[in-house]
Amino acid sequence: MLEGDLVDFSLPDILRLLSFTNKSGRLQVRNGPTLARIDLVDGRVRDASADATRLSLARRLLGAGLVDTDRLRASLDDDTEQLPTDLEFARRLVAAEAVEAASLAELVREQTVDALFDVLRWEQGRFRFIGGAAHDAETSGGAALDLSIRVEDLLEEAEGRLDEWRRILEATGPGTGVVGIVRPDGDGEAGLPSDGWSLLTLVDGHRTVDDLAELTGRGQFHTRELLETLVARGVVRVGEADDDGPVEALLTAHTALAAFERRLSGTDDDVLVDDPGPLQAHARPSTDPVPGRRDEQEERSEPTADPPIPLPSSARRRLLTDPEVDAPTVRRLRQGVEEL
Repeated sequence: MLEGDLVDFSLPDILRLLSFTNKSGRLQVRNGPTLARIDLVDGRVRDASADATRLSLARRLLGAGLVDTDRLRASLDDDTEQLPTDLEFARRLVAAEAVEAASLAELVREQTVDALFDVLRWEQGRFRFIGGAAHDAETSGGAALDLSIRVEDLLEEAEGRLDEWRRILEATGPGTGVVGIVRPDGDGEAGLPSDGWSLLTLVDGHRTVDDLAELTGRGQFHTRELLETLVARGVVRVGEADDDGPVEALLTAHTALAAFERRLSGTDDDVLVDDPGPLQAHARPSTDPVPGRRDEQEERSEPTADPPIPLPSSARRRLLTDPEVDAPTVRRLRQGVEEL
């Protein structure tokens, strides 16, 4: 077993050593509470994750609209005893004919590069390599997704991103910066790339740079690279929060995925209930009545006044200043915290 500290041995040197000696096994790197893993077969990288307690590929697929909550549940059912790797999860989707193998193979490769790029930016951490035979998921999608990447090719791509990272980071600001759409001055078209439009649909004047990277599932580099283009063309800005406009379906799917990850990775006890995180905080709790107790709940509920009106603050301001709006409606607008 090979182990040590990143202060003494760099991650590229460790990977090159494992590649040169044609090792098979799992390289684990721990940085504080975060555990990264890189799986190798005969000195070539098969799979990688910058956080072993999260299923990053699932987030990438959710962001691209390639899977929904139902498919996610079907692939991560109650019979699963542990959180699968990204490659194992991809093979399950192929076996279930939920996503085409060709599309998934490229996405798994992108996810692997993203993971290595994230770990390369760690300034400290301890590593341990556990040798052994490669573990193959027992699904019919295995042969179609037999990912194998040369270490040098992977390092070249990931290290190339580091050269651009400083410029991109300066253009897109801190991860806590809120991204908002800039109102156009003229009628000209922005001429955005297709990926830019996809990212733009998630911008609501409330989500931060980190939130967008999480929702798209494409990692910090790709997300900030697109944001840099959008900022340069005057389409978005990064600064303070604006009016809220959540994408409820995507946030619900992320909440479901996070619950699976906590259960299957054994981190349920580590989750702080009082700190739901930037994504889960947007998800609305269920208001469905308890099954079989609808009549009892209705009998106990006291009559209430007309419910408040849930509108964006900008729309509420317009209605509050409209002389045609009656007094009861004005009161409901001012209270606006529940749904009609």
